[in-house]
Amino acid sequence: MSSRGKSWSNAKVACPRPEHSGSRVRFDGHYGPAEHRRQRYRCIPGNGDRAHRFTEVLPREESWNDACESCERDVGLHEGPHAARSYQFVARGIAEALVMVGAGSTYREAALVSRERAKRLRVGPGGEPRFSRHGSLVMDWVEVFAPVVFESYRPRAWPAGGSLLLDELPFRVRDPESGRHRIAFRVFAAMGYEAGRPKLWRLEAFTTKSQADWEAFLSALGGAPPRVVCDNDDGLTNAVRARFPDAELHVCEWHLRHALERLMGKLRTEQPHHQEAIDELLGSVPTGC
Repeated sequence: MSSRGKSWSNAKVACPRPEHSGSRVRFDGHYGPAEHRRQRYRCIPGNGDRAHRFTEVLPREESWNDACESCERDVGLHEGPHAARSYQFVARGIAEALVMVGAGSTYREAALVSRERAKRLRVGPGGEPRFSRHGSLVMDWVEVFAPVVFESYRPRAWPAGGSLLLDELPFRVRDPESGRHRIAFRVFAAMGYEAGRPKLWRLEAFTTKSQADWEAFLSALGGAPPRVVCDNDDGLTNAVRARFPDAELHVCEWHLRHALERLMGKLRTEQPHHQEAIDELLGSVPTGC
């Protein structure tokens, strides 16, 4: 595997330059820190060009073991896991972290496991390893890789049967100057049904909940659902009527009950002698959507 000596290696790697197709390739040293080194190669072109060094398009870290438990075969030092050129973590480790998050683990939990498995723990002042649970590592991976992973699975059209449920959730942040909380953005959500089972259909963030924003959200997919269930927000209902003119539009019973509870709560305070009747009325109101 070493580039020392003049014997040709068995490196089964092709030079990435098209004009050097079929050229001879040999191992030519490593680069990177200890325990995370990656293989270099030397290309001897057959067309007379000068020899040059190169690395694979998706380089590999050195293997930590002589055999792979997953594929049950011997593994050469240069046959370790793939690692993107500018990434400290191998692709398999990133994929495992995404699987953990998809199964319900927090960013902090997945980040801790990823750092330990990859031997990427930070070192303290005394040289001892420092365990970090900071979740920004996995948060960045989700932002970069989740859309790529999800692309082949995402719906291309709105459900053709059943109801489409629409709602939005505001995310608030604290203003450091005034100390008050303000809405930074809103996440629009759509849930449909597939084979009788509920399925999250689409999520997207917007700065407002205007009719224009809802129309942009609803126009992202083709087709139209036969029925839409949502709250009575003007921007949302107007967008639904504009985008799905033939769909049945129903106001969500949960939102109606929530509005009724707020109204009845105010009446219970203002008219305490009607509290018993109000409680009896609320007890008979459906809770579903």
